[in-house]
Amino acid sequence: MAPGSLAVDAIPSAQAAELRAYYLEAGGTEPTAYLLPLEDVSDFRVTSPAVVQCMDEHEEPDPWFVTELCGLEPKLSYAVIAPDGGNTVRAAPDLVDDEETFIVTFPSGQSDTDRRIQVDEVVPDEGLVPPLAGAVIGEESALIGELNLQVSDLRQLVFTDFYTFSGPEQAAFRSYVSRIAPGAEMVQIDPDSWANEARLLITVNLGAGILLVICLLISTRFALSSMRETRGVLALFSSTGRIQIRIAASFIAVWTVALIATACGGVLTAWLMSLKDGLGSGWLWAIAPSLGGLALVAAGVHMSRILLSPGSPHERTR
Repeated sequence: MAPGSLAVDAIPSAQAAELRAYYLEAGGTEPTAYLLPLEDVSDFRVTSPAVVQCMDEHEEPDPWFVTELCGLEPKLSYAVIAPDGGNTVRAAPDLVDDEETFIVTFPSGQSDTDRRIQVDEVVPDEGLVPPLAGAVIGEESALIGELNLQVSDLRQLVFTDFYTFSGPEQAAFRSYVSRIAPGAEMVQIDPDSWANEARLLITVNLGAGILLVICLLISTRFALSSMRETRGVLALFSSTGRIQIRIAASFIAVWTVALIATACGGVLTAWLMSLKDGLGSGWLWAIAPSLGGLALVAAGVHMSRILLSPGSPHERTR
């Protein structure tokens, strides 16, 4: 698949025919068309044999736990039907092992699988890159009947030479798609898009983590400065260590709540990213909270040592 190709996903069949005619008239080549299966009762996803093997070994119905159980990425991608694909099944190379892949089904709205179907004689296809489907099932394949796949009214069109259009022509085409099928999704295909996105996510999360550490150190310094009078009084009256620890804990508790809220926000974001096609950010969301957690422990230890140390002569005479 050439970089710069355009995929128009979830477009109704009537609008797909109009869009095909418009594209050919504009000078483009014949787009590749796929049929989207009906997923009103069950969702169908293709995954690698390693993921299914991990699920079987641990008797785990939810593929999202394979990272925790086996250290694997839970690769899940949707499948489409090729109207002229015969009985061949093609799949992305990272989902195929020794010409074998798996189709798993989920009852709609659930994360636990209810069926795991082994598919043999699968042809690896280097052209199936995100955000395209992970598997293409020929309309005459026995897998159609085994999965009881029903064709929906939605189509996916892939315009492989879209990158040859000029900027104004591409803008006009996108505008036409938005006008005739506002519910369709347009995605520019870039085989390196996930690598670029991962680099961006790592940079952003590292930046957020460093900023969190800096803010935490500044607030610790400010808190200790603001407690100068308190520390002097504690030293003057020889208060017990329990009181100093309670004071430190009151500050640390506020920072801990803020850090937990940040981590929960990261979990929610990563989960929402993976809802449609199983792609997400993995554990990248945890970079900032992890750095913040280490800084929080260091700040707590430092604050406790300062509070438990004897007050300076200056503090004792104030």
